[in-house]
Amino acid sequence: MSNLLQNGDFSSPDLGLIIIPDPFLSFQTGENSYLYYGDMTTDQQTELFWTCNNAITLQNGISSFNYPDPTTYPIPNKNQFVGIQPGALIQQTVNITQTCKNILRFSYAPRSNYSLNQLQIYFGGNLIDTLTEYDTNNAWTEYVVVIPIISIGNKVLLFQGETTQIDKNIALASVQLSYFAPLINSAPVISTPPNLITNGNLSTPLLTVNTFLKPSSMTATQLQQF
Repeated sequence: MSNLLQNGDFSSPDLGLIIIPDPFLSFQTGENSYLYYGDMTTDQQTELFWTCNNAITLQNGISSFNYPDPTTYPIPNKNQFVGIQPGALIQQTVNITQTCKNILRFSYAPRSNYSLNQLQIYFGGNLIDTLTEYDTNNAWTEYVVVIPIISIGNKVLLFQGETTQIDKNIALASVQLSYFAPLINSAPVISTPPNLITNGNLSTPLLTVNTFLKPSSMTATQLQQF
């Protein structure tokens, strides 16, 4: 299944190829490193393809943040992922061309010895879920959810970190959004039950327009019809 997201595996920009311009800068690059979104060049932010704030870090391998080994992803992926701190957001706009059911799949993990940043997932402005459970063995967890798509056009997939003063963290890897199944939205068929009352619409005996007939004036045949 093709991924509707650009750079869903966070493999670009490749931290392994970035040379540190100044050893006194507050980030690391190369293998087992990290880079804050706000410290990226404009070209690097374009390569990332996700819109973020500066509480997002692009990470490679086992950095000083000490997230689980990324080579143990439930979903095959390269070594890179993003770290999400309190108040962080990362989003991407997706062009949806058909109504259907899409499947969103990714891996996530807590930072060792830190509380889980309970990530909120939004699609098209609607809250899909909030992550509250995680593997306590310092491992990656696979997440899968089916999202009904009832309208076409540009939709934003947004991951929003908690707004808190407590230092909570979560890592996000290998995000995939792909077609899953057609959207079946048939209206229920309402059938009219048969009327148990004979001549419930009083259609017989048939009278001429603007007239009336009392039962006492009816013939035997008309009474039977009535």
